[in-house]
Amino acid sequence: MISQALQSKIDKSVKLIQRAEATALKYREGGFFVAFSGGKDSQVLLHLTQVAGVKYTAQYNLTTLDPPENVRFIRKYYP
Repeated sequence: MISQALQSKIDKSVKLIQRAEATALKYREGGFFVAFSGGKDSQVLLHLTQVAGVKYTAQYNLTTLDPPENVRFIRKYYP
């Protein structure tokens, strides 16, 4: 169960993303560009963007520095 304080923060974040969509669309037809690393912060940002229902593209860039476990996690849960 999510606390009321946490839900309030989620709601504020979603509203902020929704308000910023018009600006994002001025710069890019596809809306937001979400850089995704597979980490916990990236997962939260991607989820908030999805909940907001805005236009976005998520992108993960495979580098030679990424741990194999991270790459497997992303391929499995964020194909």
